[in-house]
Amino acid sequence: MRENTSMEAYMDDYGEIVVLLSQRFYNGRSEKFFLVIPQGEMIACQIRGRETHESYTQYTLTGPAVRVGPEYELVEEHGHRVVLQYRRIVQTERFENDFAYDGDDLGARCSQDRTEFALWAPTASRVQIDLQSGTQSRLIEMQRHSQGVWRAVAEGDWHGATYLYQLRINGELRRSTDPYGLSSTANGRRSGIVDPSRMTFDRHREALAPLEAMTDAVIYELSVRDFTSADSSGTQTHGQFLSLCEENTQLEGRPTGLAYLSSLGVTHVQLMPVADFATVDEEHPASFYNWGYDPLQYFCPEGSYSSDPNDPLCRVAELQQLISTLHRHGLRVNLDVVFNHHYDIQFSAFDACVPYYYFRTTPSGFISNGSGCGNDTDSVRRMMRKFMVDCVLSWIQLYDVDGFRFDLMGLHDIDTMNQIVREGRRLKPDLMVYGEGWDMPTALDSAQKACQRNNAQMPQIAHFNDVFRDVIKGRTSEYEVQARGYMTGNLYQCHEVPSCLCAHTLDGPYTQIYQQPHQSINYVECHDNATSWDKMKDCCKDEVREVRVRRQKLMIATVLVAQGIPFLQSGQEFCRTKYGLHNTYNKPDNINALDWHRCLRNLDVVEFTRDCIQLRRQIGAFRLRSREQIAAHVSFAMLEGGMVLYQLNDVSQFCPYQTVKVIFNPSGSVQYVELDGDYLQIFNEAGLLTMPLWICHLAVNPVSMVVMAR
Repeated sequence: MRENTSMEAYMDDYGEIVVLLSQRFYNGRSEKFFLVIPQGEMIACQIRGRETHESYTQYTLTGPAVRVGPEYELVEEHGHRVVLQYRRIVQTERFENDFAYDGDDLGARCSQDRTEFALWAPTASRVQIDLQSGTQSRLIEMQRHSQGVWRAVAEGDWHGATYLYQLRINGELRRSTDPYGLSSTANGRRSGIVDPSRMTFDRHREALAPLEAMTDAVIYELSVRDFTSADSSGTQTHGQFLSLCEENTQLEGRPTGLAYLSSLGVTHVQLMPVADFATVDEEHPASFYNWGYDPLQYFCPEGSYSSDPNDPLCRVAELQQLISTLHRHGLRVNLDVVFNHHYDIQFSAFDACVPYYYFRTTPSGFISNGSGCGNDTDSVRRMMRKFMVDCVLSWIQLYDVDGFRFDLMGLHDIDTMNQIVREGRRLKPDLMVYGEGWDMPTALDSAQKACQRNNAQMPQIAHFNDVFRDVIKGRTSEYEVQARGYMTGNLYQCHEVPSCLCAHTLDGPYTQIYQQPHQSINYVECHDNATSWDKMKDCCKDEVREVRVRRQKLMIATVLVAQGIPFLQSGQEFCRTKYGLHNTYNKPDNINALDWHRCLRNLDVVEFTRDCIQLRRQIGAFRLRSREQIAAHVSFAMLEGGMVLYQLNDVSQFCPYQTVKVIFNPSGSVQYVELDGDYLQIFNEAGLLTMPLWICHLAVNPVSMVVMAR
C-alpha cells in the first residue's frame, strides 16, 4: 500500500474488488463497502475475505457486474471514498476476449484531407487529443468504440503536426505520446503525424543481389553513431543517419564510412538500435552516450541521429535516406529491436494508456525483471503481441527494412516470434529474423520461451550461437577473460570444433543444438563484452602482437567458413579495442567510436577479412542450406598437433571443386600434413592466393588456416 493513503481499491477480476485500508484509519476496520456507479447509484458489496497486515488490512469483495471503462468509486462505512482502479482485471482471459482488437488502424492515419486517430485504451473513461501545428492548436474529444478503441478525426492536413493523448484513467489525468506514433519531437515530448504517402524514397531493390538462402548472408553489426563519430572518419557530419550516407570519405587515401562499408563484401548491415531511446538528450547528444537498448518509442526513429530532432518529418526522411543509400550500395539492412522491456514503466505510453496490461508480472503480482532493466514486456498478451507484429510491419513498409535482430529474444514467447516471421515474410519473403535466445529468468513458462532450447519450435528463426563463440574464442564474460578457446590456443577443445563448424546441426558424435544451419548465427564478437582483441590481451598476454594478429585472423576466418550464418562486429576486422572495457553501453565516444587510424594500421587484417568473405562467396559448400546436406557432404578428422581437418566432399554442385579441405592450426608450431593426392592451395594466412599452387605435401604455418581444393 502506498504511503500517505488511507484507502485504495482495485478491480482485480470481474466481480472481484480488492481494498487496502490503512491501520491509521479506524484501525483498518470497516464492515460495509459500496460501489458507486457514474449515475450515482450505490450498490452494496459483499466482504469475502479479510487479511491483516502490519500497516493495512486487505479486503476481498464480491461486487456487482460492471462495464469496464467508466469511472467507479468505492465507499466504506465511515464515508471514505476513492476511485476504483482497474488493475489485474486487465490480465484476465475474459478481458482479452472482450477487448483484444485486431484492426490495422491504430495510431494516426494521415492524408491531405484529414487525420484519423485510433487509440486502444479500454480502461479509460475519457480521452482527448492535444493537437498542434505551428500556431494552430486544437483539443479534440475522442469517442469510445468497440474493443475499447477510442477514435477521432481531425479535418485538414496535419502532416508534420504533433499531438498528445489526454486520458482519464483510474481517477487520474494522464498525458501520453501515442504508442503507435511514427515520429516525435525531441526527447519524446510529443508524437509526430506522418503521411507515409508523402515520405517516398527510392528503395533501390534492383541493386541487391538475390538472397536465395539465409546462409548466403554475411552480417556486419554497427552503431550509426560509432561508425562516423570520430574525426578520422572523414565525414562532414558525425554520428547521424546522414553521416553514414556521405560518399567517398577517406583517411590518407583509404576509404572510410560508407565507402569502406560497401567495399567489405558483407551482405547485411545490422544497425544497433535506431528506434527512439531515452537516455541521450536529443537536443544535446554530445553530452550523452548510449547504445540504445533503453527504448522509449518503438515505431519512431531516434532523434539524436537526425539533423533536427524537433522536426518529426526529419528523422523519418533521414533514416529512409540511409537505408536507401545502403541498398544502392548492395547492402541489406537489419534493425536491432528492443521489445523485451521499456526504459522505465512510469515514462511508457504503454502504462499511461492501459495501466497494468503490457508488462509481465509474477504470480504474486510483482513486475517480472528477467531483462535486468526493471521490467519485462508480456508478449503473450494479445495486444502486446499485436503491437510487436504491427511495429515490425511498419518498419518494413515505411523504411524497407530487410531483417530484425531481437534483443533478449528469450524473454518473448514462441508464438509471437513465429507470427512475426509469418507476417513479415508476407511483405518480404527473404526477411531475416534472429536474436539472443538466452534462457532469461522471466515469469514465463520455460516451454513458451523463444530461447535456443526451444529452437525446434521456431524453424525460421536464428539464434546467436554462444557455444560457437566460447569454443572458438574462449568464454567471454568479464570474469573469464583469461579462458582460452581453440583459436586462442586451447588445443584441448579441438574435439568440440567440428560441432561448431557444422552449425551444431549434427548428432551422433557431435553436439546438436539446432535443426538447420540457418538457425545458427556464428560469431566470436559483438557489441557486448570485450572485443576479441582486448580479450587476447588477457588470455594470450604471453604472446607477441604479431601472433595475436594471426589469432584475430584465424577467428574471423573460422566464422566465415563455418556452416550457418556468419556475423562480424564493426572494427573486428581491424582489431578494434574498447581499452579492455566490457560493457560500454554508456561510455563516451572516445571509447566506442571506430578508430579509422587503427584501420590503416591493420590493413592486412582488413584485406584478409575481405578475402575470407570472397572465399565464402566463391565456395557455396561453406553455405549449405540444410542439415541433410551437411550430413552428406561434411566430414572431420583430428590431425597431429591439435589440428582439425574440415572436409567438404562431393560438392561440385555447390562450387567449382569436387573436394575442399580446410585445416586449422592454432598451435605455435609448423605442422606437416601428407595429403591424399594433389590439391590446389587457394587460401592461407595471407588470404586468397593470386597464384594457387598444386601441392601434395603441406606445411601448415603456426596460427593459420589453409584451404585446398580439387
